[in-house]
Amino acid sequence: MPPGLLEQFTKETGIKVIYSTYESNETMYAKLKTYKDGAYDLVVPSTYYVDKMRKEG
Repeated sequence: MPPGLLEQFTKETGIKVIYSTYESNETMYAKLKTYKDGAYDLVVPSTYYVDKMRKEG
């Protein structure tokens, strides 16, 4: 992600982005399962993991 992009987005929209990364799909999925619904607006798993997540709901 280009430096300053999130700051520019916040400046233009007033929406603060909380950006976090993960080391693996499994780590990301574990985080999703421990947080309440709506904790994340967007996640970007690897393609193969999308089907697994879809099947599990």
